Amino acid sequence: MPAKTVKRESPYLRVGTTIYKRVRQPLSSGRSIEILLAWNVETLRQDFGKDYLARIPKYDGFCTVPDHTNYRREIDGFLNRYEPIPFQPADGIFPHIHDFFAHIFGEQVELGYDYLQLLYLRPLQRLPVLLLVSDERNTGKTTFLNLLKSIFGGNVTFNTNEDFRSQFNDDWTGKLLICSTAAKIPSGSRTYRPLAATRLRRKAATAGRWSFSASSSSAPTTSAIPS
Repeated sequence: MPAKTVKRESPYLRVGTTIYKRVRQPLSSGRSIEILLAWNVETLRQDFGKDYLARIPKYDGFCTVPDHTNYRREIDGFLNRYEPIPFQPADGIFPHIHDFFAHIFGEQVELGYDYLQLLYLRPLQRLPVLLLVSDERNTGKTTFLNLLKSIFGGNVTFNTNEDFRSQFNDDWTGKLLICSTAAKIPSGSRTYRPLAATRLRRKAATAGRWSFSASSSSAPTTSAIPS
């Protein structure tokens, strides 16, 4: 049986002494995330022939180096697990996003722009946790999180309370943003709302129908929950 034809950009790579395949894993939410699956060397030989292994990219190990203005996939022989963002900024007008930011942040819209600019220019800077709180539904909270996901791509993840409780966090520890939407907590339950929801209340400023809270955190987390 002849070997399969290899695509020009192969999803296979070797990091250290382990072979991986880059795949997109479907999630129950309908989204998908890119992950690296450990792959069997013998399976590669059977699928593509014995000479294929010599042609796959090889790295000494993994690193996570966020950079949106001078991104590098390989750094000194290490594979950067931080993903390139799908868009680059350009001069121009943006009426829809402008109106949306004005709706979300109200009188604090400049703070919203500053937050987004710092995420782009200084991804290693520790930023406050951003918490959007509203008595109403369908006001744009989740749309704002989806906008962040569209801008920063695979470097944004959506977590549930179960994700925060889990001891397995390798999939999201290197992300730029960890986003969480509303979660219902049983009355009297000791479980927490999406990360830092309670400790953020102590620094809340109200603008219109929104309440904005901010507190220092080692990893920026954006949460949208009803008050």
